[in-house]
Amino acid sequence: MKTFQGQTRLFEFELTIRSARRIKSLQNVNLLKPNTDYDGLPLVSALYTDIELFVDVLYCLCVPVIDDQAMTGEDFAAELPDAWQDCRDAFFEE
Repeated sequence: MKTFQGQTRLFEFELTIRSARRIKSLQNVNLLKPNTDYDGLPLVSALYTDIELFVDVLYCLCVPVIDDQAMTGEDFAAELPDAWQDCRDAFFEE
């Protein structure tokens, strides 16, 4: 389990088969196939270089926390301005 500090809240996520399936269902991104082509790059590279893609995947990973805290997608995005790079590092460590 990884955590990151947003602007006002602490978030945690865990990359599991269940969360990977949630991401596939919500974003049509299959983390279980990291070498799959995504806009001309392997998915793992695209996740590192495409901030929008990464934030969409991160949102899906954090859905349980977001739902528990009754946040909207906009609330979540507002938490990330200074945190997304730390989030990306935590994601790739997971």
